[in-house]
Amino acid sequence: MENALSALTLPRGLRNKNPGNLRPGSQWQGLASPPTDGQNYLVFVSDHYGLRAAALNLKNQQVKHGLRTVRAIITKYAPASDNNNTAAYIAAVAKRLGVGADAQIDMTSPATLERFLRAVVSHENGRGDYYDDGTYSRAVQAAL
Repeated sequence: MENALSALTLPRGLRNKNPGNLRPGSQWQGLASPPTDGQNYLVFVSDHYGLRAAALNLKNQQVKHGLRTVRAIITKYAPASDNNNTAAYIAAVAKRLGVGADAQIDMTSPATLERFLRAVVSHENGRGDYYDDGTYSRAVQAAL
């Protein structure tokens, strides 16, 4: 019973193994069946696939859409129209990366992508390091 209660109190992103709180739109590897949770958030079969999808999504903001700053990436990733406090999100990610919101960043750099991913996971799910270094590293490598 304690494990079931713990699972229910986890943030949605962790329950769904979707720590980036991605919504449908791409055919990601590792989607569960059914692929959504009934509230239009994706569900993955493992933390690895959910982290990998979030890392790929973040990297592709730059590679496919040409977005090169924390402000530009987060504005697209978590728009205010989706009930996000985008300004606070931008500030939190920029602070975690140690850069200004409008500084150019390289999302194809494993180190930058991993720091960005950690910041997003923390912001989406509440403060905390939910995964170990190896889990983040493997997800980022799979996304590059």
